[in-house]
Amino acid sequence: MAWLSWLPDLAALQTWLLGLLVAPVFVIGIPLLMAVTRLPRRLVIEPVPEGALTAAQARWLGSVDEKLRPFGFETVETFRVPNLPHANLGRLYRSTVDATVATAMALRAENEQAVLSANPVELVTEFADGSMVATRSAAVDELFDLLPGYELNVHRETDDPAELRRLHERHCEQHLVKQPVYTPPAAVLPKFCAFHERWGAHQVARGLLRVRDENDYGATFKLALRGVLSYFNPFGDRFTVLRLLLGVLVGLAPPMLAALAVAGPAAPWLRGLEVGLGWGPAAPELLVLGAALLASAAAVGWVFESRAVVWSPILACVAGLLVVPETVPEPGLRAAWAGVLLATPVVANALSNFRHRLQSVA
Repeated sequence: MAWLSWLPDLAALQTWLLGLLVAPVFVIGIPLLMAVTRLPRRLVIEPVPEGALTAAQARWLGSVDEKLRPFGFETVETFRVPNLPHANLGRLYRSTVDATVATAMALRAENEQAVLSANPVELVTEFADGSMVATRSAAVDELFDLLPGYELNVHRETDDPAELRRLHERHCEQHLVKQPVYTPPAAVLPKFCAFHERWGAHQVARGLLRVRDENDYGATFKLALRGVLSYFNPFGDRFTVLRLLLGVLVGLAPPMLAALAVAGPAAPWLRGLEVGLGWGPAAPELLVLGAALLASAAAVGWVFESRAVVWSPILACVAGLLVVPETVPEPGLRAAWAGVLLATPVVANALSNFRHRLQSVA
């Protein structure tokens, strides 16, 4: 392994590896997003009868129905939009007691590397001056610019439709003097589609979307850069202080406990293993610490979901700095540790994908 002697010691190596993980996403990710992103200029609506819903879809929509019903909401349409790039299922509601329209939309994006599921509920009230107030639960960050006069209130801390309704009423209070606009049932779906067309035209004007052809928009450099920066934002999506504390706990506790074991009760056994197998100094310790680090990455993937790919290498490097011996003379062991660090976002992403598949109803 002498040819690996150029590798720096572990502290510098871990910093170098973080850069190695980040740089390709900018170099490859931005052109790729610009090449493959397609969003429809006009929505194609495909009604979905109740009998065509899966058991998971029926349960989710049924729970939204149940929580909105006390507020006077009735179902207008259940539908899919087949020309959206990912699997989706939506249901539109109209309040019979005020001017609020609600949308429950399940989305599921999946490729070979990632699965992302989101089931946001959004409540919208339109006013006579053309302004709108919206309240949404959101599992992902908003990358697009809002339409003029469109006030969006995002509550990442809850996805309970009843709680969102109460929050929406509070957000609308200061706007009531402008006179809410009541939408008849037959106009709810056409307004939904018309809003998408106005939204798309606005994104083109703002330089976020470009017209690809008569059917689709594509992403501009500006939008692709936003997407990559959002991807690396560890505090995006459903970030909360409680989730951070839990993530730090599950990310650091296993390697810390492994380090205590390596230095204490497991030390004689590891020395025997080192001698018996002819391994170099620190090899058994790094094996135990590496296994603990990968276990932590799996737990981080479950806790942070879509942000796991960002948090797992950060916490892995922090754990590495805390528990790994300061000097590891064997370059092969340094290379092996680098491999473990590079594997942590892969493991975390796999657990995140698994959780999203369990949650998805689209």
